[in-house]
Amino acid sequence: MLPEGAHVKSVFLTPGTGALATTSKSKKLFLDCSTIDARSSLEVGEAVGKSGVGDFSDTPVSVHPHLQTQANFRAVLPVLPMGH
Repeated sequence: MLPEGAHVKSVFLTPGTGALATTSKSKKLFLDCSTIDARSSLEVGEAVGKSGVGDFSDTPVSVHPHLQTQANFRAVLPVLPMGH
């Protein structure tokens, strides 16, 4: 988890040292648990997709402010079923 989108982009997109610079042939699943702006997350996700290195999932630990009501939170629970 990183505090800002710029940090996440740096970890993934820095030429030569970023996560996408891997020479490994096996597909990766990248989970970003940072609670950052949507634009940065989309940019990294698109770059991962284009790279062919693997898949990217934006999986923030904190709840985005617009989901902080109990009714809104319940609405997203079916997306990730528990116990499977």
